[in-house]
Amino acid sequence: MGTRPHYDWSPSEGLTELMNLDTPLHTSEPLSDSERKTIIESYPPMAHLDYKAPATIPTAKPVYRPLDILSHELITSEAGNPNLERYCTMLRDVRKLLLHVGASITNSRNNIALRAIDPSFVMKPGIEANYTLPLDEFQQTAARKATREAMINKRQRRHAIAMATLSLPVLSRL
Repeated sequence: MGTRPHYDWSPSEGLTELMNLDTPLHTSEPLSDSERKTIIESYPPMAHLDYKAPATIPTAKPVYRPLDILSHELITSEAGNPNLERYCTMLRDVRKLLLHVGASITNSRNNIALRAIDPSFVMKPGIEANYTLPLDEFQQTAARKATREAMINKRQRRHAIAMATLSLPVLSRL
């Protein structure tokens, strides 16, 4: 059983510059397409890993490639390092958290699209899919919503007509 390290220190200027630690985490400018492509293409793809992003999120292409290559490099070149397991655990956790962020963004995008049709619509969490929201599923959902609204409007009109008919004075009593 190991002790979890405590990092009560400030990074050096060199580390801050190397890792861009002074960049805001959530409000920084996105990379340009060419800058992103240059970074990704500087790492070869690993065999048997699908780095293809959904067509709806083309910028998500192999952004995990550098992380995966780092993991591979650590395992193959640092086999005798007593800290290897801890480093690999950190890299796995980083990858999991990045996957979580991507999945959360995708889920939010899907819900925004559905709520544009009806604010009560929500995509069920835990749907295992390899896409954002397929066009046919979105169209089916929109069609169901339109059909449901048409039926509700038709019922409301019938009810209003029936109520108006009941409230009319009966001429035969005069």
